[in-house]
Amino acid sequence: ASPMFKIGEVLIWGAFVFHALNGVRVVWMDLWGGSVIHKKLLVAVLVLSALVFVAGAYGMLRHGVGA
Repeated sequence: ASPMFKIGEVLIWGAFVFHALNGVRVVWMDLWGGSVIHKKLLVAVLVLSALVFVAGAYGMLRHGVGA
């Protein structure tokens, strides 16, 4: 795959991860009154998103190097 395709793939992965985890945060706030701790939930979503993004991006880019 071309380098531009790999960059696009990784960016879509990042958007997917954040969107999924942020959706869980929104449901949590709606169902269990998380509006009191919404900033802590947002920080948790950002940290988890970063960790999952890096792990997934590493796996995607690792297979593209030298292939």
